[in-house]
Amino acid sequence: MRYLLIVIIFIIGFSALPVWAMDCYAEHEGGNTVVIGYVPRISIPSNGKKGDKIVQMNYDAIDAGAKQVVEIEVPESWKSCEDEGLFTPEVKGGKDDVVAFVKNIQSKVNAQEGNTLPVSTFTDYADGSTPSGSAAYEKRGIAVDIPVWQSENCIQCNRCAYVCPHAVIRPVALTEDELAKAPEGTKAIDMIGMPGMKFTMTVSAYDCTGCGSCVNVCPGSTSCTVIS
Repeated sequence: MRYLLIVIIFIIGFSALPVWAMDCYAEHEGGNTVVIGYVPRISIPSNGKKGDKIVQMNYDAIDAGAKQVVEIEVPESWKSCEDEGLFTPEVKGGKDDVVAFVKNIQSKVNAQEGNTLPVSTFTDYADGSTPSGSAAYEKRGIAVDIPVWQSENCIQCNRCAYVCPHAVIRPVALTEDELAKAPEGTKAIDMIGMPGMKFTMTVSAYDCTGCGSCVNVCPGSTSCTVIS
């Protein structure tokens, strides 16, 4: 009985394992068949319970990915190019302690060269504190899409500014005179609870990471912040 139980457990465990197969994809050029790659195909037994259609849809997705591979030609010189490091803009102006931190530590870390810094570089920050205001020198511009404020849908709750991890979105109260001097194209609406004042949302594109938290937290039935 004990051996029978072991055999049953083995069969059940084995049936739960993925079943792999290799699909060969080829192109035909001038009568010759050229193999362009092998794509692993996986069939999960649990998917089989949902029907052959679901399994076939997974197979079709794999097939589509393999057939839509695009070749990109790169310069021959790339084979021997040297790493020039990441670009670091010149740091000037501002408080002395902030400029020193940015030059000596922040710029190296952003260039992925933090491991080259000696321990002596950190003696002034032994308690773990760093000067505030260093983000002004760290404009990476890494977001593919950034938030766009839809003023017609805004209820001025400011939640998008509250959740933004990099202070990209900031609400601003303006007088009519200040709005007239604002950059061209600045959108503004009447501020709730403050007659005569205007309300606008500013977005710093170079600070944005494109995380989308602003869109997710918007409570309006129609979001006032969209990623574009």
